[in-house]
Amino acid sequence: MVRVCIVSVDVRAEGQLQFNFTWTAFVEGSGYDYLIKYSDQTNHNMYITDDLGNRYDHIETGGEAGREVKILHGHSASGWFLFPPAQTGATSFVFHDDDQLVTFEGFVLVH
Repeated sequence: MVRVCIVSVDVRAEGQLQFNFTWTAFVEGSGYDYLIKYSDQTNHNMYITDDLGNRYDHIETGGEAGREVKILHGHSASGWFLFPPAQTGATSFVFHDDDQLVTFEGFVLVH
């Protein structure tokens, strides 16, 4: 099992939204010592939507988000997804991971 956590969201100077992640492996009792987290660099099933109905696909990945990595039990890997600037009037966002059938909600831009 892997626990996925969005650690923070940064708004870069150009207005791009950077979602920072941590993946932690829990494999004790499974017969395995580690799990493999595959690259999401070209994964179009991970994206954000805003409260206006717009979809944003990530334009860049960094850290372990963009490469295959072996994560030992109880250890973590971290990386990020970079998205284009928000459309005018958009204030809240949902991160979608359709491969895992999960969403992360409640990201609000505060001006």
